[in-house]
Amino acid sequence: MTIRPAIPADKEAITDLYAAAFENDEGPIVGKLATDLLALKTPPVPLALVWENGTGIAGHIAFSTVMFRSSSSMRVSILAPLAVAPKLHRSGIGSGLVHHGLQDLIKQGVHAALVYGDPEYYGRFGFTVDLGKLFMPPYPLQHEFGWQAMMLAGAKPPERTLEFDCTGPLNNPDLW
Repeated sequence: MTIRPAIPADKEAITDLYAAAFENDEGPIVGKLATDLLALKTPPVPLALVWENGTGIAGHIAFSTVMFRSSSSMRVSILAPLAVAPKLHRSGIGSGLVHHGLQDLIKQGVHAALVYGDPEYYGRFGFTVDLGKLFMPPYPLQHEFGWQAMMLAGAKPPERTLEFDCTGPLNNPDLW
């Protein structure tokens, strides 16, 4: 098994992965987000990783840089989306991708990571709802309890709430 950067040739496999990993209409929407982020070529380019096993792509994750609406020297990325092939849930693939991605962000000098997801799952990596309150997402949240953040490599939290915008494909109110 290998974690490597996602490449444009992975588009079809990533689309299929999200269709399988998410129920009902959510799979195509989240899969499109993943492939739209993969297609971005202008800076800041999202960090996109895949977990490859002997049969193909078993997992995918993306981290995108956020842009603050006011002056801030913080560098922050949002984790979205993440998927693992359903038959491989609870195999460590999702955790491996999150850990690997966070380490890559630290190497890039990123100060904090954000995520909109299950607090029980993401809490084990260090994400917290309380810290998430210091980062104001660009759109109202459907599930406020899922908005979380974590500081990376000893960085200090912001002293005030920071409002931000996301990279192109994430600037869609339907995703929030």
